[in-house]
Amino acid sequence: MADICSEAQLRAFLPAAERLEVWCPALNTAMERFQINSAARAAAFLAQVAHESSEFHHVLE
Repeated sequence: MADICSEAQLRAFLPAAERLEVWCPALNTAMERFQINSAARAAAFLAQVAHESSEFHHVLE
């Protein structure tokens, strides 16, 4: 399956995020595993993950 999002897309969406070269493959793997396979699902998932992690600055709650 093709990647749902690219590092460039994440950078445009999350300009303050760090280490997107690590996050992007992990996010694509998770989206494939959980059938997040449409633009609407990807947008909702990425928005939630970005919010919960403060744009990927926190990985633990």
